[in-house]
Amino acid sequence: MLALTEIIESGIPEHRHQLPESLREYFQYHKGLSTMAPSYTKTVLSYHHH
Repeated sequence: MLALTEIIESGIPEHRHQLPESLREYFQYHKGLSTMAPSYTKTVLSYHHH
C-alpha cells in the first residue's frame, strides 16, 4: 500500500504499463486517486482490500 501512496503523491503515470506490475490493477481508478488527498486515498484503498 505504501508503494501505491508514493505513486499517487509523485504522480500517476499516463499509461498502465508504466506502473509496477503489482499496482496495475489500480490504474482503472487513476483519475480519482490522483485528485484525492493522500489520507483519504488510504481509507478508500483499505476498503478495497476488505
